[in-house]
Amino acid sequence: MTEQTTPDPYADGVCTFGEGAAPGSGCIRPAGHTGAHYVTPGDVDDEEWDL
Repeated sequence: MTEQTTPDPYADGVCTFGEGAAPGSGCIRPAGHTGAHYVTPGDVDDEEWDL
């Protein structure tokens, strides 16, 4: 019996829309998706630490 597998939607990578300087910024949907982009600002270091 053969095992059924679900195709990996991220096999071609992640959509590059909205990528910026912050690590992890940009669209989080698979490359070549249809419909709206889901964009995250990424890991923005907006806090100042007094050490």
